[in-house]
Amino acid sequence: MKCKKCGAELIDFAKKCDVCGEPVHTDEPSLMDFYEEVSPDESEGVDVYFVPADPSLDEDGRLGGRGPLSGQRTVIWVAAIVAAALCVGILAFVFLVPRGDDVSEGAAQNTSMQLTQNSTRTSVDSTSTAREGNVVLPIEVAPANDLTREGSRIPVHVSGTLADGSRIEEDHYVDADGVGLDLEPGTYVIHMVGSPISAEGALYHFSENELRVTIPGQNALEVDLEGGAMQLARRELGDASEDDINTARDWASRDPRKASIADALANHARARYFEN
Repeated sequence: MKCKKCGAELIDFAKKCDVCGEPVHTDEPSLMDFYEEVSPDESEGVDVYFVPADPSLDEDGRLGGRGPLSGQRTVIWVAAIVAAALCVGILAFVFLVPRGDDVSEGAAQNTSMQLTQNSTRTSVDSTSTAREGNVVLPIEVAPANDLTREGSRIPVHVSGTLADGSRIEEDHYVDADGVGLDLEPGTYVIHMVGSPISAEGALYHFSENELRVTIPGQNALEVDLEGGAMQLARRELGDASEDDINTARDWASRDPRKASIADALANHARARYFEN
């Protein structure tokens, strides 16, 4: 670029001509607009040098215009805003988003609750399964321990009214220890209706006294019994007929657990009472 007055070649970003001193005017902002000239220091062999100025500040030091320092301030402000936004985001993430431990703890609590509920149901089922029913009938067998599980089960008739008011009339089977009857809440009358057959083929006289049962509990585990024990007395040799054997076999054949051995038990009974 040349001086418009004397035509001398100007250095880049010059504010005035070094030859004639004519100020350099341009429509475009020059980098030199943001520097100020310092008096020459001839002892150091320097004609002139420049130091950064801040045209963005007016004479009173107030912000105005634009310059390198104003740009730096803008960058600083933008950086500060971005940093603040990042801090807010991090804090929100830390305090608002559930932590892994919290999620694990919540999941553990839910799992624990589910396990507790399942355990409650399982405990009821296990109790019923272990006892094969929620009602244990008082039964006495003579001679004691004469009727084992290898024989048929004892048929009993159950009639009563459920908690919802509906009526039932059903036949059930229990073991010699009175286990095997599972009833819902309600009131019932229970009595024996047939003789079991022991593994050795023995038949039994049975008492027909009624046993009254009340189950008030919602879980069907609270049972109230009224009445004396049901009794079984073994028939001795010569004290059983073919009809007695056939009747006992019919009851055993209706029991899902003993149907497959009903005929074999009846044959043992025939051998016991008719062949000896």
